[in-house]
Amino acid sequence: MNCTLSEVCPGCGESLLSTASSVIGFLTFGIGFIFAVIAFATVARNADNEIKNLTAIVFQTNEHINCINSSLGQLVVQGDPILDKMLGLIQPSLGGFRQAHADAQEYLESFKKLPSGCKRVSWWFYEKETAATMARLESYKQHFTAIQITFLMRKLEAQSDNIALLRRDVRERISPVSGR
Repeated sequence: MNCTLSEVCPGCGESLLSTASSVIGFLTFGIGFIFAVIAFATVARNADNEIKNLTAIVFQTNEHINCINSSLGQLVVQGDPILDKMLGLIQPSLGGFRQAHADAQEYLESFKKLPSGCKRVSWWFYEKETAATMARLESYKQHFTAIQITFLMRKLEAQSDNIALLRRDVRERISPVSGR
């Protein structure tokens, strides 16, 4: 049986070109499948470590929020006038920060309940949502940090004004004594 590339082989019913393209198609599918499995394995292999790292970040954020609450509580007890002026800005921002923290913590806890295989698949499937949740937490943290810096700047300005008043008072009291 001598068949050319484009002629149909009487024994098998396909041309050599058709058979070659079928073989190449199967090889292409096999290689594509292998690369897809490798890509999935690459994304999913560190799911446990990434969840632990993000959980640690959320825990540290909780410690940060508790420290802020403690400091603000002391300033409220002391009746800080600058805090009173900025409370309308601080409370909503801190509330959003707390809510973003609670949401991130709850979101990450949902992964911990899953078996390892399901956790890896879910981690891969919800990777963008996880990144968005953590970005929201970071955004609130940065917003509140800007408010803290503003608060500290105003406190520093008030202290500078108090120091200037003290210097003036000291000079006024010393000047008459040294002039005698």
